[in-house]
Amino acid sequence: MQYVPVPVAMLETGRSLPVDMWSPDGRLLLRKGQSIVSEQQKRMLEAHEACMTPVDANAWQKKLLSGSFAPCSGMASTLKPLPTPACQKKFWSPTTS
Repeated sequence: MQYVPVPVAMLETGRSLPVDMWSPDGRLLLRKGQSIVSEQQKRMLEAHEACMTPVDANAWQKKLLSGSFAPCSGMASTLKPLPTPACQKKFWSPTTS
């Protein structure tokens, strides 16, 4: 399975994880809903290159953009919609069949 890197810097100590955290080789590091209890634990996630599934990454991004989940104080108000990737512009358009 392919994984997407977790932006560990966005995670706050004491807050519940929004997604399962995996190592690149598929080992579960932390379950969704568990809390980061220390800066040391955040460093451990960075050292193990914490990842998430593409489905979880997409869901987390949607929550961030909708403002229903803000991992850091004031984060939701500073987010802007992501541009459409060039590959989607080139190969897919809702106006083409």
